[in-house]
Amino acid sequence: MSTNAISVEITEEKDKTVNQLVDTLTTELNFLKDLDIAGRKGIAKMGRRNLDLVERTFQHAESNPEFTPGYISLAEFKKDVDLSKWLRKLEKKVDLIFDKIKDTAMLAESESYQAARLFYSSVKDAAGAGNEKAELIARDLAVHFKRLGPKNKDQAKKDQDKTEPQETPTS
Repeated sequence: MSTNAISVEITEEKDKTVNQLVDTLTTELNFLKDLDIAGRKGIAKMGRRNLDLVERTFQHAESNPEFTPGYISLAEFKKDVDLSKWLRKLEKKVDLIFDKIKDTAMLAESESYQAARLFYSSVKDAAGAGNEKAELIARDLAVHFKRLGPKNKDQAKKDQDKTEPQETPTS
């Protein structure tokens, strides 16, 4: 392996601390909702651009309560506007962290997979040279390293010929 883009060891203490932080976040955000597909489809949606519209509308409603329908609670309207703004800010921060988690996981997975492939190749070479221990390891790992496609061009041609429709003579 030519480069090692990530080299981190997660200690028990780090694992415990991070999991406690996630648990704390979950506890502090106990008001969060989990909508199902029908719930998501059935509600009005507001894009990021519309947040300004909603804030401005609330300002007008608050300044001009005579135009506010009786079934709209200005107190609840304000709570919803404030929560929307706060959650948007939080979402940006969490998205940045989540993107870094995904990217770092991708790097770690790539490097570990590359190491696994290199080890398997080395074991196959040793097995080919008659090393019995390497043969056992190679057989154990072979299930995970089976090729999904044909091994050579001749086999690919044969497989293609089998799947192509045969022309039938016309009379």
